[in-house]
Amino acid sequence: MKLMDIYPKNEKYYPNVIKQINGEFYLYNLITNGIFKINKEVSNIIHYNKNINIEKDKDIKTFLENNYILRNKKNDDKLNSIYDKKLNSKFKFEPSGLTLMVSQECNLRCKYCYGEGGEYNNKGKMTFEIAKKAIDYFVKVSKVDKVGICFFGGEPLTNFVLIKEIIDYTKSIENYINKKFHFSITTNGTLLTNKIKKFLLDNNIFITISLDGTKEVTDSNRYYISKKGVYDVIKSNINKLDKKVVVRATIAPPNYDMKKSINHLVKDLKLNSVAWAVADNLLTEEDFYKISESYNKLLDELWNTIKLKKYNEVKKYSMFMNNLRKFSKDGIRIKGCGAANNMIAIDINGDVYPCHRFVGLKRYVLTNVDSNTKFNEKIFSKMDLKNFDKCKYCIARNICGGACINENVYANLSINKPSEKHCNFTKKMVEKLFEIYISLTEEDKLNLFGDLK
Repeated sequence: MKLMDIYPKNEKYYPNVIKQINGEFYLYNLITNGIFKINKEVSNIIHYNKNINIEKDKDIKTFLENNYILRNKKNDDKLNSIYDKKLNSKFKFEPSGLTLMVSQECNLRCKYCYGEGGEYNNKGKMTFEIAKKAIDYFVKVSKVDKVGICFFGGEPLTNFVLIKEIIDYTKSIENYINKKFHFSITTNGTLLTNKIKKFLLDNNIFITISLDGTKEVTDSNRYYISKKGVYDVIKSNINKLDKKVVVRATIAPPNYDMKKSINHLVKDLKLNSVAWAVADNLLTEEDFYKISESYNKLLDELWNTIKLKKYNEVKKYSMFMNNLRKFSKDGIRIKGCGAANNMIAIDINGDVYPCHRFVGLKRYVLTNVDSNTKFNEKIFSKMDLKNFDKCKYCIARNICGGACINENVYANLSINKPSEKHCNFTKKMVEKLFEIYISLTEEDKLNLFGDLK
């Protein structure tokens, strides 16, 4: 594989990357997320900024224009029109997902917790009165008939009584509001009694449990107030749930061997769905380098697994699948996530935030469910990916989406400025993923992603 170039100073073309993979040339359009197989002649014209001969290169010119690669006024107008339409849809406040901070308390003291021990500098539990107002507010502003509520914390199961009350309340209003609720919970997995397990399964509550990998790395970062590790308890409780869970690992020191950690969850614990996230703001350049080396080995292993046609095994690595799938569809991306658009979080006081990561940062409060506070719309313009100057010519633009906007705030005090460490790490990962995606056969794509037509 050879990364040829990115073209930030070539005004003839929209931002793109050309890669030579397996002896063939591929152009990746960073504006439309389109991928095109091209010949060496086209590659050289773009790479060396050659003039296009109107007569000789007529077909090439048509190809470049029709696929929004060659910059001209007609394409500018079309792309701006598409962008504006998407902007109007994405920057509407029409949430379909609500994260309820049912408890801003936690029985653990995880080393890397971004929520100040799960309390978000405001310890307490949500009351049913606030929960009811939050749901009523959510129902009012939501425009869809299928809505989701995620129970979050802190540790949400420290307020299990409220969770039951919320389920009962939503059942009582479903019919006359013409909406169908579905539920999820993100839990540390330590409080899962048989009674709670039965309730969660009986009510079809989708369960995500935090577990970082092997016992050694998990217990080094996740522990009770007494410093006792939680791996054994979580492992036992996952088994009690018949492994009907998504397990999410946080990658942070000393958990440098990402390949070993994720494979432990998938292969040793035999879990069917494993997600992960790198704790960007806690890592040094050296930390990122160590994790990157291991991540590359994991990607190599997954590519070899695909070549062996063990597709169901690969699908258990959900973050790999999610990122790889993003290459499979053309389309202009204008924001990295659904924060403040199709999802919101509401804290124990009824304050509405763009997402759970912002809880406690008062300058990002959108409104309150119990007041006539004017809705704060300033956040929308900051979230527009067009305003992420650093991302304009980056190969990871459409996969990363400008990074987690909350992590950007902590890193650079700005929603639209990802950290240099994050960018360097993510570019390497995306380059590897791009190479894998290009190398997939049609059979591979069909078995991994289904029919994309």
